[in-house]
Amino acid sequence: LWLRGEHDRALALALRDRSLLASFRNFGRTITNNYRLGQIYHSLGDYSKAADALRHNVTLLDGDLRRETFGLAGFPAVFSRVWLALCLAEQGQFDEAAAHSEEATAIAEAEHHTFSLVIAHAGTGMLHILRGNCGSAIGPLERGLVIGRLSDIPLLFPFVAAPLGWAYALAGRGEEGLRLLEDAVGRAEAMEFVANHALRLVWLAQAHLLSGNGDVATRLGLHALELARRLGERGHEAYALRLLGELAGKGTSPDVEKSSEHYRAALTLAESLGMRPLAAALASSLPSPR
Repeated sequence: LWLRGEHDRALALALRDRSLLASFRNFGRTITNNYRLGQIYHSLGDYSKAADALRHNVTLLDGDLRRETFGLAGFPAVFSRVWLALCLAEQGQFDEAAAHSEEATAIAEAEHHTFSLVIAHAGTGMLHILRGNCGSAIGPLERGLVIGRLSDIPLLFPFVAAPLGWAYALAGRGEEGLRLLEDAVGRAEAMEFVANHALRLVWLAQAHLLSGNGDVATRLGLHALELARRLGERGHEAYALRLLGELAGKGTSPDVEKSSEHYRAALTLAESLGMRPLAAALASSLPSPR
């Protein structure tokens, strides 16, 4: 238009496009901020605030916007649904969580987007683990691990390998589970990937406990508790306390008082965070008073 001498129209279009671009950038910042807030609140155990932030993205990212990355490694439409599903699952809202998880997978599969696919499959697997169905968790987690390995994106490995190792351990495949969990924990530590690492340590400790390595499990459990407290990850602190309660009640010299102390601390924390499935499991695990 400018070359044809239509200066006023060209200027108007340019100003409009610049305004649209600015609006799109502001919108993108809103999306990424909501997603990051959701991640942070999830790590801190504030699942209600995390869900609020992530629901905003699920509402905003409709139609073609589901395929926008807004500068991230994958689709916020997928990431937001995955983390929202995990927050809801921690609160016992499994049906809604499953619906968001299925949507996340469908979006990632429709676009054949590697990073988004791995996150979606990992989220589905973790959702099954939180529901107590480790058998159903293995399939999506294995798919995510294969895709992640083929894509050679190091950051993805701990995210999908750790829950898969834990699912293997729960399914009776102890040696496989331990190897995968140790690899995931080692790589995460090498990358200084500390967010949610306390939970990976809890899973590794539990896998060692299932294999009869109580001393190793205790050392890892104490490390997980210290890390969760240092980072303010209260939900993961509750899982670490439950593990330590279980460990104190086992072995050749069970310490019922110490076990009960850990379990009650975990229960108090789980109830305060609205972690209904964990709270229910803890309430049924409390040692009987002497």
